Amino acid sequence: ALPISSSAVGFGGYFWNQPDCGATIYKANGTKWTCTFDDEFSGTRLDTTKWTAWNNLDYFNYPNTCYYSDPQHVSVSGGYLNLSITKLAAPASCATPTGQITANYGAGIVHTSGKFSQTYGRFEARIKFAGTDNVHDDFWLFPVNNYYPGQAEIDVAEPFGAWPNTMVSATHVTGTSGTDSGGI
Repeated sequence: ALPISSSAVGFGGYFWNQPDCGATIYKANGTKWTCTFDDEFSGTRLDTTKWTAWNNLDYFNYPNTCYYSDPQHVSVSGGYLNLSITKLAAPASCATPTGQITANYGAGIVHTSGKFSQTYGRFEARIKFAGTDNVHDDFWLFPVNNYYPGQAEIDVAEPFGAWPNTMVSATHVTGTSGTDSGGI
């Protein structure tokens, strides 16, 4: 197993944790879980020692959205991380791994890549998703090497706006060729 980092990925929603990692949680063998990462979002800005917000980038090209790190799209207040989506005043050019796209929406996305990872353990977050049509919120765990081949992505929670009462979880695993064998 290789380390994974958390990605609080999404177009909208609130992300927060319980104080001091919450109540003590015990493993099946009776030993305690050890808290290795915590963010109470108690300040007024994203803690960039823990998180990175994408800026002027669209890695997923869904749905015609560019991610920004500005306060309109990524903000912290009252113990919450707020990731917002907005319709841009005018279409904007946005970088992708395969070139430029023209985006009509701006949104927030944050991740811990290069700042926190662990191979095994318990990942926990309290999240309020936007739950609106044409929005794909999500909370994922990505491999440290950013992706495949021979790695797995864990989709912890993905609600799709078109199905407001449905939450999807999946793992995507690739073979050494880099071909995604699909979700489990």
